[in-house]
Amino acid sequence: IVRKNAPHHTIIASGGAYMLAWELPKVVPHTDRNVIWAIHWYEPSPFTHQGANWMKDWYRPLRDVPWPLTAENVKLAQQRVLPNDRATEKAKKALAGQLKSGWGTEENTARRFAPVAEWSKKYNRRIVIGEFGVYTKYAPRDSRLRYLKHFAEEAAKHGWGWSKWDYCGAGFEIVENPKAPSGQRTLDQDVLDALGLKPRK
Repeated sequence: IVRKNAPHHTIIASGGAYMLAWELPKVVPHTDRNVIWAIHWYEPSPFTHQGANWMKDWYRPLRDVPWPLTAENVKLAQQRVLPNDRATEKAKKALAGQLKSGWGTEENTARRFAPVAEWSKKYNRRIVIGEFGVYTKYAPRDSRLRYLKHFAEEAAKHGWGWSKWDYCGAGFEIVENPKAPSGQRTLDQDVLDALGLKPRK
């Protein structure tokens, strides 16, 4: 249907569901070669979505969760979970689970990207990371910058393009003053440096 109406456009396709990294390797790609296959990356989600009230209830009371997660800083993060929320205990258990599974580590990124890279090589298909980012409201700034830098470096190892979520307004912004009128916003230089970006003059 797309090709009938846009015969020459490049299509962005996914493995379905939430476009998670482990979903794409299950797919046998379409024979059309003018397609770039996309995944999203928000792992570990207790870090990237801490305090997000549109997620499952246990994300809501998370505060100041660092990255990467270690045995020591997870204990501190558990102490910072809001105490009077009905999901407080679930949030603490989620942090403990992330530590136990190894999801909150730098090594996890490489481990989760490896099957995607193998799939890309097997089928000779291009990959793009369509979304990634960190909800800025409660995430420690130093951890957020470290996470963004690590992600950009890991994507570069595979030659994958990416799109950061988001520019302004959704809580994951790349600007310092998202509430300012359009044209008066300023880019966050630390974020640009972490991502290896240089704004055009």
